[in-house]
Amino acid sequence: MPTIKETISEYEADILMMIAENWGMDMEIDPGKDLAGQMSRIMVEKDNISEIVETLPQSAKNALAELIESSGRLPWERFTNKFGDIREIGAARREKEHPGRNPVSEAERLYYFGLIGRAFFDSGGGPKEFAFVPDELLITIQAAIPKKKKKSRIPLAKRQRLMSTEPDDQILDDAVTLLAELRKDPDLDTALFPDTRIPAEFLRGIFISCGIIGQQGHLDSSRIKEFLELERPAALLFLAKAWKESSNLNELNFLENIEIEGGWKNDPAHCRNQILKILGDLPEGKWIRFQDFISWVQDHYPDFLRNQGDFESWLIFNPGNGEYLRGFENWNNVEGRYLQFFIDKACFWYMLVELGQPPESENPTHFRVTSHLKKIYKDEPPEYQFPKKQFFIIEETGRLMIDRYFHPDARYQIARFAELTQRKRDAYIYRITPSSLERMKVQELKISQLLSLMKRFGKKPVPENIPAALKRWDARKTEAGVEKATILRVEEPELLDKLISSDAEKFILRRISPTDAIIKKDSEEIIHTALLRMGILAEINPEV
Repeated sequence: MPTIKETISEYEADILMMIAENWGMDMEIDPGKDLAGQMSRIMVEKDNISEIVETLPQSAKNALAELIESSGRLPWERFTNKFGDIREIGAARREKEHPGRNPVSEAERLYYFGLIGRAFFDSGGGPKEFAFVPDELLITIQAAIPKKKKKSRIPLAKRQRLMSTEPDDQILDDAVTLLAELRKDPDLDTALFPDTRIPAEFLRGIFISCGIIGQQGHLDSSRIKEFLELERPAALLFLAKAWKESSNLNELNFLENIEIEGGWKNDPAHCRNQILKILGDLPEGKWIRFQDFISWVQDHYPDFLRNQGDFESWLIFNPGNGEYLRGFENWNNVEGRYLQFFIDKACFWYMLVELGQPPESENPTHFRVTSHLKKIYKDEPPEYQFPKKQFFIIEETGRLMIDRYFHPDARYQIARFAELTQRKRDAYIYRITPSSLERMKVQELKISQLLSLMKRFGKKPVPENIPAALKRWDARKTEAGVEKATILRVEEPELLDKLISSDAEKFILRRISPTDAIIKKDSEEIIHTALLRMGILAEINPEV
């Protein structure tokens, strides 16, 4: 930190005299000589500092205590947001208003006592302005200022009727679903994938963090196998550990109407673990209002997201209203929303919290931590009971109904042969189709593997037509198909002959009878015009 002399050497003479007056040394110094040098020599005497600090009001002592607790410096914006700003006024106005005697804030009071300065320091992301205590004053003030009381506890919610939403381990089922789809289509656009409750892009970030998705975006079969063979609690820990440690996954990317120019500058893993540590200190099973928690973090750890309180340099844009979210006044619009998402989404997905809301509310307003939080924070698998389903249902229509508690490894393998057609809360419905079977070539799968899975895990009796159809397809591929088509129908075969001989021939796909033909999609108007040239009025009935 700068010394006293370095701090005050650039001050104008009248400001120095105000500091001297507040210290009671205005009669001891010679205004014609080096004021800063004279004053700094007097100020460093231990007894002087202690006496000056003792005369300060408690609010000013609190401001000094805040600085001392942060090793003598705080980001200027954060300090002045809490303890007021220092007016930018000229010498004439200073002479008239004498801010040294009549400060408008505790920051201004301390400034005109020479107990704090303001300067730019390197904060890791470039120079940033800080409030600081000059070097020689730091230790003495630290001894003169009583230690701050222990941080207040996060207030518990008042007793009221809440509808509770208990968490579950659905993230495991969504992970299996997405892994199977990625295995079938490595170019799957996870940002648009609709078949998981948890955003597929969030899951993709977890897969990258734990090595399931490796370099160049390729899936690592050995890591997939390791994950799928775990019991559910251990599998939940597997994904949670990857989430906790992930530097590539950033919860900020999932907040609506928040964009940043130049990319996010926070350390996602550091932010995540700071909040998890705070949550870990909460009493288990006690309801807490989201707003109380967010306000408490704002008071005690406001710069958990933007390091060193860097609330100005991040260019955060809200495309919803076209405004920039700059300054500490927008803390709730950035950090507050981050905390809300972090708890009622990410922590809920990992079974770390339970959510609650009054009957009249549409969204969660309260949360309480579960017993799983401390376990997962310590990298231990949570303890909970879950059913085990040994079989899946095969219908003669080709539908496969697979319970979410069925073997994840087996569902992953079956899903690679089939199309996911419906996702219910506790079941997944797949259908075997020629198209889904064609993908076997890319995945290097065989029909015999699917038949083996059906024999082993299919609920008995397995409809005989399904294995028979699979074996026949394996031998002959697709022998029949159902498709939508546009039919052209004429009264006389000669009219169709004439049309096929005209320029409209390329729009006729196949003649299926003397008077009927299948025409290309969306070519009705072209065929209509061709017939009209032949002197024939045709009626188009697209709904038939």
